[in-house]
Amino acid sequence: MNSLVSITILVFAFLQIILFFKLWGMANNVKKISLKQLSFLDNKRIEEAQICLLKNESEKALDLYRQAFFMFVSDLYNKTLTDGSERKKEYWTEHYAKIVRFFTRRLQNFDNPIDFSVYDTFDKVERLIIRK
Repeated sequence: MNSLVSITILVFAFLQIILFFKLWGMANNVKKISLKQLSFLDNKRIEEAQICLLKNESEKALDLYRQAFFMFVSDLYNKTLTDGSERKKEYWTEHYAKIVRFFTRRLQNFDNPIDFSVYDTFDKVERLIIRK
């Protein structure tokens, strides 16, 4: 009986060690998961803009970056609508800040790229989309 209990305890200890390392590995992937949330890296327009910059076609690259920005704002608008009315402002502010950080880095060398303050609140974007 003692040997059966000992073997069972050893098996459970071994499984818990495996579980610990699996959870640790998942925790390390949180940054990758958060980047996928807005899928900046998978956007074709951003890739095309980067290719245009490599080809020294900066006007075309700026236009592609603007299109990508507007797509992200539109997507965020639609996600905010489905999030619930009591959290709209907080949801918008949190996610719009990520969009602005992403595009600010990429547009810093352009003249007059995008006026981010025009789209900084959900109500402003809703007025532009619905034309209230």
